[in-house]
Amino acid sequence: MKKVEIYPATINKTGANPVFSNIPAPVLKLISLKDKAQPPVFLFSLSNAYVSPYGPVFKNGIVFKESVYKSSTKKRWNIFLSCYKKILKNKVKKIEGDCVVICHSWYHSYGHWLTEIIPRLFLVKEELSNKRLIVHKDLSKFHFEILSKFNCKDIVYVAGNNKIYISRSKARHMKIINESELEEILKPRGFVKVFLEDISFDEQVQLLNSASIVISSHGSGLANVLFMQPGTHIINLASNDHHDYFCLPLAGAANMNYSHINCNGTVKLNPAYNDITVDVNIVREILESIPN
Repeated sequence: MKKVEIYPATINKTGANPVFSNIPAPVLKLISLKDKAQPPVFLFSLSNAYVSPYGPVFKNGIVFKESVYKSSTKKRWNIFLSCYKKILKNKVKKIEGDCVVICHSWYHSYGHWLTEIIPRLFLVKEELSNKRLIVHKDLSKFHFEILSKFNCKDIVYVAGNNKIYISRSKARHMKIINESELEEILKPRGFVKVFLEDISFDEQVQLLNSASIVISSHGSGLANVLFMQPGTHIINLASNDHHDYFCLPLAGAANMNYSHINCNGTVKLNPAYNDITVDVNIVREILESIPN
C-alpha cells in the first residue's frame, strides 16, 4: 500500500470569522466548529483489491477502514460479509488497469456528492486522464452533469442492492395520499425516492435495471419492468377497483417476484385515475418477508 498526503491539515479559525461572532462560545463548542482541527487528506494506492458498489475497499480479507464512511466495527463486518457473498456467487466484476474510487454510501445525496465526493475527485483531477473512475450504477442527472466536467479516461459503473420507491406525487393522477407515512417505513430500509419524469429514458433503464426491490403506485412507471433483472421484487400499489392488466403479466413473463396491494381509492369517474391510501402495515409485512 502507498500513502501520499495531498492536502495538509488545517484549523477552522471560526473565532475571527464574523459569521460566527453572534454564536455563544458554549454553542460553538457543542457543534464542534470553533478552532477544530481538520486532518490532512491522503491518497491511498492499493493493488488487487475488491471494491464495493458503495465505495468500501477490502484486501487480503481485511476491510480497508479509511474507505468506509463513518467507520464502525459493525459496518466493516457487514461489508466484509457482503463482499464475500459476491465472491462466492461469482458476481465480482474484474476491472483491469489503474482505477480511482471516490464514492461512499451516501453518494446518491446531492449534498454529500457536492461537499464530500466531488472534492475528492477535484484533488485527483490530474490523474483522471489515465485512470478509470469507479462509481455506483445508480446515478441521477446531476451526477452525470458534474462528472462531465472532469476529463475521465473511462467510467466504470458497478451495481449494488438498490431499493427504489417511484413517487407519483408530481403526477396528475394515482397519487398516494399518505405518502409521508409510507416513506417513514421505506427510508430506514434504504429505499431511494425517485421521480421518473425528472430523469432521461437511459437513466430510467439504468436505474431500474440495477434495482432489487421496486415499490410504486400503479402507473406507467411500472412499464420499466421490461428492464428489470429476473428475481426483482415489485410491489404494486393500486386502487381496489382498478385491475392490473399489464404489470402482472410482464412481471410473470420476466420471472419477477410480484406483489399486488389493493388500496382504498378516491372516487373518480375513471377508477384508473383514483388516488389511493396505502395500508403501510401490509407493505411492512411484505418487506420483512423478503430475504436480505
